[in-house]
Amino acid sequence: MSCEKQICENYFVLKPENASFYDLASFLFSSKSETSKFIECSGELKGDFWIRWYIFNSLFVQKLLLKVGKPMVQIGNVLELWLNLLSSNGGSLGLITNFFTGKMVSPNRSSAKFRSVLANLDQRVELDKKISYGDRKYNASLSIMASKLSYENEAFVQTIIKNHWNMEFLGFNNFWNGKQHPT
Repeated sequence: MSCEKQICENYFVLKPENASFYDLASFLFSSKSETSKFIECSGELKGDFWIRWYIFNSLFVQKLLLKVGKPMVQIGNVLELWLNLLSSNGGSLGLITNFFTGKMVSPNRSSAKFRSVLANLDQRVELDKKISYGDRKYNASLSIMASKLSYENEAFVQTIIKNHWNMEFLGFNNFWNGKQHPT
């Protein structure tokens, strides 16, 4: 890590994308293996087999997750579209009926009716009527419901805030994970 990026004196960074499975096996069974391309640390890496075992397992799982990341995204997208296809057409029976009558509704990702997997699983959108502004539980309750909305599209969020919560919609910010979209 370069000096300007270093945050603290003691650090330990694993870089699974830089290690082959052969490198991992070599690291596990030999304390003298070359680790500089996939382990970055402030001090010298010393340790017995069990320390290397924990590091090996961590790197192995991270490599596995890197390998299955793209297929998992695709599975998630298909699941999300399928759930929205079902809800847009009134369930399985409605989907079949609409398909054969030519009235099938295709979900639009930017519409106010398009929901994430989370919103399909937990369809609550109303705030608790027993809790009002100024109550002790109000901020916590509002935060929980708002955090659910963080996974939704702008049209859905705007509809919920204006029509269900009867609040003013101030704006929508679309943030992303810096690791997924490096600048």
